[in-house]
Amino acid sequence: MAMPFFADNVPWWWLGGICGTLLVVMLSAVMMPFMSWGDKKQGKTQAKAGAKRKPSSGNRKDDSPGKLEDEPWFPEVEFRDWQDAVLMQGCPWSFDGCDSVEDLIKCIWRNPLHTGLQQAMTALISRTKNVRVARVHYRMTDETFYSVVYTLKSGAELFGGQPLEMAVGLELDEGISEPGLRRRNVGGDDARTQDDDTLGNGLCCLAPFYRIHDGFGCLLSSKHLAVLLANPGDTIQGSCYYVYPTRHMEPVQGAEHLVKFARVDKQCAAAADIREEHPHVVFSEHTGDLTEDDEPPMDFVADTICNIAGQKVVPDGMCYHAYGGGKFGGKDF
Repeated sequence: MAMPFFADNVPWWWLGGICGTLLVVMLSAVMMPFMSWGDKKQGKTQAKAGAKRKPSSGNRKDDSPGKLEDEPWFPEVEFRDWQDAVLMQGCPWSFDGCDSVEDLIKCIWRNPLHTGLQQAMTALISRTKNVRVARVHYRMTDETFYSVVYTLKSGAELFGGQPLEMAVGLELDEGISEPGLRRRNVGGDDARTQDDDTLGNGLCCLAPFYRIHDGFGCLLSSKHLAVLLANPGDTIQGSCYYVYPTRHMEPVQGAEHLVKFARVDKQCAAAADIREEHPHVVFSEHTGDLTEDDEPPMDFVADTICNIAGQKVVPDGMCYHAYGGGKFGGKDF
């Protein structure tokens, strides 16, 4: 009986209003999350736009990480063409009066007394198209090294270290300054004592070479030079020393009288007996095997420079080495 009373006493329009209200409430409950998400998205978009429009304050620099070059362990590296080497701080070479690459190389090599070195110099003159000077300063140790970088006509690069100021066995006239160097200690007992100490762990027979370059090698990239100067025994993608600088001359393990002075390949080094006045090359394998050879260390150094410069060195039937105009007519290999 309640339904008839309800139906008879409540207007139908009031029931329609109640149903409409319930429908609105239900739709609001469903749409509320989507409306809230839209507001958040719009807020983020406005925040990003505001950040882009934010003006910089005065001359304040952007907060950015420091450059790798600014790290104290990163070396300072400077390259200059030989014409501008005079502008390089502390450069050990003087190229005054040089008008060509040939003049420059002759100035650097300073008329070497050894026949093999003369041939090596000739090989460089005929194959070099440009020369640069490099300065590498290590801030952590406060050490500075200079190198000459020879760019060959083939595009390959060779490098030689700064000369050692020595006069052992060179028969230099006392008091006469040699061309090509800014500073030079020549003659006298003090100079000889200093030179003996310089090569105390090396071979005095190689002094004529080390007065030109303290080490010699090849570069596959100029970026490798700083690493090799700090670690002469390293090989970086083919870049390496082939004639070690004096600071890297090390005795052969188990044979302290043999000192390694050059690299043959990654498995072998060239050594010589420091007890002998006229030693010969001894090949020291990484396995510990030793092989004696009849070639003097200076000839080995000269041959090495000729070979990496692209001039093949071929021994003739008398075991003398032929350079340039020999059996193969001086062709490049």
